[in-house]
Amino acid sequence: MQPLHLNKLARLAIIASCIVMLTACVARQKIALDYQAAPAAAVSQANSVSVQVQEQRPYVLDGDKEPSYIGKYRGGFGNPFDVKTQGEIPLSDVLERDLRAELASKGFATSADESADRDLQVSIIDWNFDAFINGTFNYNLQVSVHADDSLLGEQTFSDSVVIDGSFWTGPKAAFEREMPKIY
Repeated sequence: MQPLHLNKLARLAIIASCIVMLTACVARQKIALDYQAAPAAAVSQANSVSVQVQEQRPYVLDGDKEPSYIGKYRGGFGNPFDVKTQGEIPLSDVLERDLRAELASKGFATSADESADRDLQVSIIDWNFDAFINGTFNYNLQVSVHADDSLLGEQTFSDSVVIDGSFWTGPKAAFEREMPKIY
């Protein structure tokens, strides 16, 4: 059996094909968070809540990333590709929309103005993942509830969640499956 000898042009074509296959599969990716609120309960005007979500991620505020940025996949050579929300809607708008839907499903009237009984304020300090084969999703949300200019309570929700991908499919399938559950 003769050894296989490839000329330089054939080797270059094979290498270029591999690079395209390894990187094209992760470019321009989006993840739909797919939140669905339970059916709405009877709304009581006595339980009105204004909802404001503020973008506080430093990499968004300084312009490094767009407000719709939620993380990054890495291609075959570790090169990063940004992942955004479905429709490239700012993450703060997605969270605010879904919080309003959840509160409405629990019987609260929601608004964006100051006339509500309670003010729910959420600051997005971090919301980011980095995935090659496996990935880590980090989030940090600071939540506070106010009434009549008084702080009623505040809580920080943060975690670092490892999401296992696969050598064959990479992180994409795992993140599209797990992110909505975490959300």
